[in-house]
Amino acid sequence: MKQITFEEFQKLNKKGFIKINREINKLGIKWWAHSGTLLGAIRDKGFLPWDDDIDMAMSIDDYLKYRNDLIKIAEKNNYRFADRLKHIGMNATRFIYKEKFIISYDGKKYVSAPFIDIMIAIPIKKENKFKFKIWEWQNKFFFLFNSLPPILPKIDTRYGRIKKVHWYEQLGAAVAQIFLFWMIPFFYLQNYWLKQKAKNKNNYKNLILYHTYTSRVFIYQKDNLIQKKIFQDKEIIYISKFYKKELESAFGKNWNKKPPAAKQIPHHIIYNQYNKNKKEAKIYPYIIK
Repeated sequence: MKQITFEEFQKLNKKGFIKINREINKLGIKWWAHSGTLLGAIRDKGFLPWDDDIDMAMSIDDYLKYRNDLIKIAEKNNYRFADRLKHIGMNATRFIYKEKFIISYDGKKYVSAPFIDIMIAIPIKKENKFKFKIWEWQNKFFFLFNSLPPILPKIDTRYGRIKKVHWYEQLGAAVAQIFLFWMIPFFYLQNYWLKQKAKNKNNYKNLILYHTYTSRVFIYQKDNLIQKKIFQDKEIIYISKFYKKELESAFGKNWNKKPPAAKQIPHHIIYNQYNKNKKEAKIYPYIIK
């Protein structure tokens, strides 16, 4: 397995995104930047210098209509298309680069592959905070369910860690899955419901991101998406016309100011692991293929 720096990892992410973004734009799909990717596009005219993934969104109707095309785009560019509607309980669809790397960051090493998240946006008639809270709890439960350690493999290679899974962790995961087994049908009901939303005859203009992390709601409309040039004005992405309101909602009124250096840390590949005083996890390159 190749070892690269975090800067090289970001270059790979950027290169892959540019290829995929251009092909998706050619299909006539308006997918748009949100969260950290939106912040980077506005504040840094590119990606945040410490960001380790790309946050995009797509309406459920476009997603289902062009899903086969998205799979082909992934294969063409050496990515794997992880479809949340095919894999139960996934929080976001992802383009995941087929090769993993040992990444060096701030004296530590961990494993990851470049990836692009696609959050699914679904139509709504009007805001309903209680309903949004239910969705948030439901998705958080699904995320926790899928975060249980693997039962059979002895090595856990998820979340940037190369970690031995002890027998008591495997046993605990098995007990938890048996205890929560009754919830599994809800994964399939969720996917069925999402597909039905795409067939909504009312086809409301308002869209919201159906994801895990927060009940903070921002309303999108395809008609209110505008083009933004990034990477020295060489690449076009879509963002909300009301991006300032969105950024303020997500990052506060001081969103245009960079956080202190201590908080400029990649939040996915070192999630649950980054600590300067913590013993570094051992890397087993031959295990990761």
